[in-house]
Amino acid sequence: MAGKPKFESIVKVGECIKAYDMMPRSGFECYVVGVVREISIIDNVKVFLIDCVYDSFANQDYTRVGKQVKVPIELSQFEYEHRIQKV
Repeated sequence: MAGKPKFESIVKVGECIKAYDMMPRSGFECYVVGVVREISIIDNVKVFLIDCVYDSFANQDYTRVGKQVKVPIELSQFEYEHRIQKV
């Protein structure tokens, strides 16, 4: 693949992003919001490591808030517009 991945240049370390887990559907959105701590390569995948401050999927038994979350910068065949947004 030539050039930078689609979402790599939209945000810098220290900025806040909203990242969808899957393509939003009517009535269902699953995403996290967090501050980018670093851009790293983990298991051969380039990721934003974020400190999660909001989890749309959180419930009494599970939340990613307060945790470090890996957000893949590129998903190849599952990619879609606005999957990662600067907020």
